[in-house]
Amino acid sequence: TLFVGKAFAPLSYLTATDLEDGAIVLTADNTTVSTNVPFDGNGVLTNRGSYEIAYTVSDSDANTAQKTISILVVDQTALSTAVSEAETVKEELDQYLSAGQAEFLAALEAASALLKNNSGDQTAIDNAVARLNAAQTALVRKGDTRALAELVKKADACHRDDYQGWQTFADALSAAHTLLAQGGSQQAIDAAQATLQAAMDALQPKRKLADLRALYLANRNRVEADYTSGSWTAFREALDGAKAVLDAENPT
Repeated sequence: TLFVGKAFAPLSYLTATDLEDGAIVLTADNTTVSTNVPFDGNGVLTNRGSYEIAYTVSDSDANTAQKTISILVVDQTALSTAVSEAETVKEELDQYLSAGQAEFLAALEAASALLKNNSGDQTAIDNAVARLNAAQTALVRKGDTRALAELVKKADACHRDDYQGWQTFADALSAAHTLLAQGGSQQAIDAAQATLQAAMDALQPKRKLADLRALYLANRNRVEADYTSGSWTAFREALDGAKAVLDAENPT
């Protein structure tokens, strides 16, 4: 197996022996080479594929022998690039979420072995590149949790007894704490922050309910005869609405 980008040296791919001469050192003087292997003007292999090299070798008596061999040329360029990039990512792997790290490391190990050992056909090399690139793409970098942490600090200062509508807020706060502990993508962090902020904004201080009760008690004994019909109707609707809120088991 030969490799794109490496030197093409056909005289090194074959050995020849003769009963009288023994081992024959192949040179341009005693060996004729014919091949369809693609290489550039500097003798560097340029294209992957399966090719043939035909040799005609002469001994000291000018006797000749022919031999044709098959050559597989593979391209490791993409593999080398993928491994190099993955090694850089590996150095900062602690900046990524744990999910997907095992597959990434396994893919990198397999690809590196192919590269180091110069093994595998083109299909194996291409598959290794695809696997490594997919594993690297699947890694998710940890997001910036500083803004979420500040919001959680404020949220932790809230107390259940002071607010109505607590459960939605408590669920959002719990999710935010979990995300801070485990880490998450920037998208997940931003979403958790938005959810927690909305839940905080929706909290209703219980003192407002007390104010409503005091206002209701102060006005519930008003007499209809003391007011105009139009004003009384509006007042009565407001009073009944306040009563409904106060009577509700979980007013919001």
